[in-house]
Amino acid sequence: MAKELSIFFSKGGFSFFVIKNGDLIYHYKKEYPQNAFELQNDLLNLTQENALYWRQNYDIVKASFNSSQFNLVPIEIYEAHPEPLFWLEFNTEIFELDPIKNINIPEKNMVLIFSYANEVDEVLKHYFESYTVEHSLQNLIKKTTSHHGRRMYAHLFFNSLSLLVMDEELVIFYNIFDVNTKEDFSYYILNAYKNTDLDPTQDTLYCQGDDLEEYLKMLSNFVHHIEFI
Repeated sequence: MAKELSIFFSKGGFSFFVIKNGDLIYHYKKEYPQNAFELQNDLLNLTQENALYWRQNYDIVKASFNSSQFNLVPIEIYEAHPEPLFWLEFNTEIFELDPIKNINIPEKNMVLIFSYANEVDEVLKHYFESYTVEHSLQNLIKKTTSHHGRRMYAHLFFNSLSLLVMDEELVIFYNIFDVNTKEDFSYYILNAYKNTDLDPTQDTLYCQGDDLEEYLKMLSNFVHHIEFI
């Protein structure tokens, strides 16, 4: 059975899981100091705290980025102009050295284009000869396959809130927001309900993340169907 290291990077913090023979061996979660997401030395210092795990041999190393520098483009439109930088520059700022990935999501008829911090990429190269890079949206989409109808998905990680709205298999909305208060959390979700014509009294909100209970106390007054995934 494979031994896997799965790392999740986001604004505000990162976490990683060590999985062996299908069992979770170790889980670590760390908040960044202010702006440390863009500082290579700070990330190296943080990973040194768990160097025992980062320096082991793994069959699979997967890095998932909750990057707000992204674009979703229908496949047929992307194929007419298959230049990742063009589509990414269309609606977000790109830093010169940051790697850019484009990933086909054929089941959604979309191409996901995103960039991530070069400083983080250098840390990964410091530890691993090879690794797979994903966007957090890919993991969130995997959670949608057993659900039907119009619904919303929310993932809260430190102060980053990812919202995905689906109508059956169609992606109709996705974005990432900075959340500093419980009021921010409720505002962005209710605004997404309104802008996508979902009914908060009927359409289900599926949630994942740590310490959600406090955030959901206020929201549950408005959204009547909330489930954890």
